[in-house]
Amino acid sequence: MMIEHLREFWRHRDLTMSFTQRDIKARYKQTALGAAWAIVQPFSLMVVFTVVFSRFARVPSDGIPYPVFAYTGLIFWSFFAKTVLGGTIAIVANANLIRKIYFPRETLLISVVLSGMLDLGVSAIIFGGRRATTIPLVLESFDWAHGVYLGATMGSETTAAASGKVGVVRRDPMAMLPFCGYNVADYIRHWFEMRSKLSHPPRIFMVNWFRKDRHGSFLWPGYGENMRILKWIADRVHGRVGSIQTPVGLVPHKQDLDLAGLDVTTARVDEALAIKREEWAAELRSQEEFFDRIDADLPRELEVQRETLAAAIEL
Repeated sequence: MMIEHLREFWRHRDLTMSFTQRDIKARYKQTALGAAWAIVQPFSLMVVFTVVFSRFARVPSDGIPYPVFAYTGLIFWSFFAKTVLGGTIAIVANANLIRKIYFPRETLLISVVLSGMLDLGVSAIIFGGRRATTIPLVLESFDWAHGVYLGATMGSETTAAASGKVGVVRRDPMAMLPFCGYNVADYIRHWFEMRSKLSHPPRIFMVNWFRKDRHGSFLWPGYGENMRILKWIADRVHGRVGSIQTPVGLVPHKQDLDLAGLDVTTARVDEALAIKREEWAAELRSQEEFFDRIDADLPRELEVQRETLAAAIEL
């Protein structure tokens, strides 16, 4: 009986793929973010779960960085929940089609599973901070260790809403400093240690929507236009576009960015993506001050990455 079902499915495999494509289009065309919702939705849940379960409920993660712990669990939980929910209503939702055309009913259930696997294919971690200089619009790490370094040294410049001086870079490793319930050096070390546990580590990116020109104006319009950068990230993950190697990471070829209809000059895009050695020299000095605060607990991998970067920009 099972063999016969498999044969029937194979004969109608094209129909299954058509149902799968229909389900994917219906799911993401109904959102303002489109396919990027596959990234935004689990990321948003990760932030909520990280704050609630690590800060308030204090659920242990057995040494795994909590954002990683929460995200990996949420990806598969979301897949299971969507598959079960979609499978229970697949027949009812397609009742008119079933009454008019014969086809194996299993194709509807299989298409639900296949369309749900799109979310499992999301494989990128995105860090970001508010920086008027130095950090480009988008930057991809060379590898996992370099990506952890980018996340561990990320920071934002203080604003009028924050106490203290305006424009001072405040380091916030992985945006978790206010929520990390244990030694931040151990937290960063756990990120490095995760590499040995990952057969296919996600790519790591850094974004900066807030870079300014010498007159103090934002170089990138931000808001909904940020989806253009997320599209490039998705294209990189799926191998559809290349990149330019710089001393500090990988940046886009300008022609690979979707700039259609965007009222931004190419000169401003170039400036938003620029890597300036003098700015990075100051950045490394600032990072060293942050490392000194961590003192003896500093993971050696962090210092190795900083020394490699210093050599690359010829300090």
